[in-house]
Formats: sequence, structure tokens, C-alpha cells
Amino acid sequence: MKRVWGSLILVLVLACAGWAQNAADAPADKEDVQKLFATLHLSEVMQNIMTATMQQQKQITHDALKKKMPSMTEEDFKRMDTFMDEFVKSIDLNGCSTT
Repeated sequence: MKRVWGSLILVLVLACAGWAQNAADAPADKEDVQKLFATLHLSEVMQNIMTATMQQQKQITHDALKKKMPSMTEEDFKRMDTFMDEFVKSIDLNGCSTT
């Protein structure tokens, strides 16, 4: 979890530094922001954060459900994991990319 937060903070710091340099010239337009996102590989960073967060969330959910519902089977957990994976795939991270 520390790695996820560290990555997020690093991205924010670098983004602020990029915006600060640009502020003296002219206001950033959409193209400037897209260049910044591409330079920072923001789409990849966000995907990595999502993957790490979902893995942690699955483990936390499994542990909590095992305590509260000991009758759950491995098949139940697999179905839940499949649902969570499909949900993550439906999230559009293209807002962070240059496309």
C-alpha cells in the first residue's frame, strides 16, 4: 500500500512541477496536459495503482468474509474475484491517456 501511495504522490509532485513551469508562459491547454500525461506515463501508473489496489481489496474482502461467513467455498470466492475483475475492466482510464 505504501508503494501505491508513494507512486501517487510522486505523480502529483511531478504534475505540479510541470504546471508551475508552464504557468509563467501561458495557460496550459488540452494538448499541454496530454503531453504532460504522456511524459509521466500517467495511464500506466493509474493501471498499476488500480491493479495493486484491487489485489489488496480482494485479500481484505476474502479475510473479512472468511470470518463472517465461514461457509463460503473457494468457488464462491472465485466468482466474487471474477466479478471484481470484470468491474475493473469496465473502468475507463482513457481519460488519463493521450488518445
